Amino acid sequence: PHCLTPTELSTAMLFSSGGLTKVLHRMTNVGYITRIHNPHDKRGKLVQLTESGGTLINEVIVKLHSQEQSIMTALSTHENTALNQLLEKLLNVWEE
Repeated sequence: PHCLTPTELSTAMLFSSGGLTKVLHRMTNVGYITRIHNPHDKRGKLVQLTESGGTLINEVIVKLHSQEQSIMTALSTHENTALNQLLEKLLNVWEE
């Protein structure tokens, strides 16, 4: 299973460290994640999805994909292509 440090998660999700800490506590309490020792940093912890957390992620992805498909039917093929190109352009600028 993939593991990330809380810092890596907060950076990827654009959360403050304090905001992420609250979310991680809630997710730990309901059993979606566990915190394990970081073998590369004795003082640090890694965040790891549990089996129930992975199941939840998969369910959410299916629902999001279904909603995306429903929303995208409002666009023509040409509009959809143009939107994808614009979003890729914005993503490239964001990542620079």
